[in-house]
Amino acid sequence: MRQIGADILAAVDLAAINARLAELPSGILLAELENVLAAIDSGDPVRRRQRAGVFGRLIGRDLVAEAQVDSVESRVRLHVLAAQAHADTLIDGRAKLRALSTSLQQQIERLNDLLVRERAAPPATTEREAARQRRLQHLDAILASWRMSVSQIAMVCDHAAALLDRHAQLRDVLVPLWRQRASAEAVAAQLDRERAAAIADVRDALRAQLASLHTAASRLSADGLSANATPIERTPKEPPP
Repeated sequence: MRQIGADILAAVDLAAINARLAELPSGILLAELENVLAAIDSGDPVRRRQRAGVFGRLIGRDLVAEAQVDSVESRVRLHVLAAQAHADTLIDGRAKLRALSTSLQQQIERLNDLLVRERAAPPATTEREAARQRRLQHLDAILASWRMSVSQIAMVCDHAAALLDRHAQLRDVLVPLWRQRASAEAVAAQLDRERAAAIADVRDALRAQLASLHTAASRLSADGLSANATPIERTPKEPPP
């Protein structure tokens, strides 16, 4: 005799649901987002010192990070690319998990309707009725576990959606703003270097000119008019008549 609800139980693949849950890269994506923030912080001198801590500054960890500042952009780019790959995987996995949850919800409704009908049916013989009631209790437990699974899937999907929102915020807002700031700082630094170079050129030229004038003044002092020039004769006075 076929057991009650056997066809409904056969339609549910909990192993596939568990596999989808295990494959979601939520933790990996979260780690990559944190890596992006850490890379951005490493380019900020203040945050770099804060992250290094007192002990890190004592052993020169902040100086090592400062020496690697040129690699900040490359590290940010690599982590952003990795985060995007994991986000794409998470989007696909979340969609498939939601489809499995929808299918499971349909089987929950079928099983619930079956239990309602079975309990409304007239009882069988004593022996068969005892077995029937045990079967219905077993199906009740399965129904409760399926409902719990649907709730868990919903929470996982909500968490994935929130994580994807944070990824989009980092990718579309934070990283572009950081790159704009870094570009502006690079331009400002280049302008500062150009101004410093111009000031140095003018200063060096002026120093050379002053040195030339100093040399000329020294020469005039050593070979001055009072030592080598012919004295200026006074005009003699005309004798009285």
